[in-house]
Amino acid sequence: MPTELLRVRTADGILLEGCMNSPEPMSQQGRSAVDAWLLVHGTGGSFYAPSVLEAFANHLLQQGQAALRVNSAATPSAFGSRS
Repeated sequence: MPTELLRVRTADGILLEGCMNSPEPMSQQGRSAVDAWLLVHGTGGSFYAPSVLEAFANHLLQQGQAALRVNSAATPSAFGSRS
């Protein structure tokens, strides 16, 4: 499963982090009208820790769907500094 770690700074300067999990390129089963499902962690979790959203993402991947798991602004950085 191809995985890409992401860091994006919002227009108001907040750094958000996430993880894009994509199905294997040859997997065409279950394709839908969306490019990816967006799974947002609240303050009680993060994309890099085991959680129910990890289970959702794995299920989507098995169906040939991409899943982007992102942290909320209140979640500590996975990469150290938020600057």
